[in-house]
Amino acid sequence: AAIAGRTDLFSGVTGILTLRGNVTGESTPSPLERSTLAAGALTLEFAHAPNAEGQTAPVSQSGADMLQRGNPQPMQLIATGDARLENKTWTQVDHTDEPRLFYLIGPEIIYNNLTLEARIPGEGRLVVHDPRVQTPATPPAVAAPPAGQAPFAASGSSMFHWMSGLEMTRDADNLFTIVMSGGVDAIHRDLKNNETVFRGDTLQASALRTPSERPNAPANAASGGAIDLGGTMDLRRLRGLGSIFVRTPQRDVTCDEFDYNLISRVSRLAANPNSNVMVITRGSPHPMRAQEMEWNMESDTISISRGAGTVPH
Repeated sequence: AAIAGRTDLFSGVTGILTLRGNVTGESTPSPLERSTLAAGALTLEFAHAPNAEGQTAPVSQSGADMLQRGNPQPMQLIATGDARLENKTWTQVDHTDEPRLFYLIGPEIIYNNLTLEARIPGEGRLVVHDPRVQTPATPPAVAAPPAGQAPFAASGSSMFHWMSGLEMTRDADNLFTIVMSGGVDAIHRDLKNNETVFRGDTLQASALRTPSERPNAPANAASGGAIDLGGTMDLRRLRGLGSIFVRTPQRDVTCDEFDYNLISRVSRLAANPNSNVMVITRGSPHPMRAQEMEWNMESDTISISRGAGTVPH
């Protein structure tokens, strides 16, 4: 990992290095991947990986020397002051293809380099971009819309903006839960520029980190002294709670719970006991109302699971 900045404080006892003044960093876990960071200040907490004899290398007495001696393993970083962590992944070694992209922006980013978990207190943004055109492995028995057309599918760009904070925790293996709170806005734009908008009080996302670019790396840690910013994320599920509004090119939806499985492309819409889910479809004079609905977001069909005050649609 290469990091540039002014060293203000280094503790040789704890292995904590603090840099200030337009700090930038770059790490290349593999020829197909690059991670970068930028912040006003950066604190790095190091551990020393065992050598071939199983002994831990001593912590050096200067920050610059520590980055060159032994095998320092970054455990945690705290970036403050318009902090940004970014990861790009290519399929071509010469980087001539458009990369997949994953990045976090916030006033402070606390990132665990061993578990790949993160926390952003306060307002921030998360962006996931995948330019690949998805094709099915086998032809479907029934004609379906092109892959990637369903909102927030892997192909295209998804941007999430929250007001209070983000918590990204590791559940098992490469599966992560990301919770955004305090009022959340999200926009997905697919490869054909179709746009879907989400708003709600809280949004929980399940995401799978794709490990194929690091076939020899451990599943739960960065290799060597590299700073691993988590790799590209594939969204698997989105669950919104509280004052939900969803707009697609065809429909406007309001509800209290939005639970969307991006694998099946089916979402569950639910309302609180004293209210209804409401769906307004472009060109239709009558809204659809019910306590609970199921929405296939790829075929754009809706079925009522639990009705209340419905109008034929």
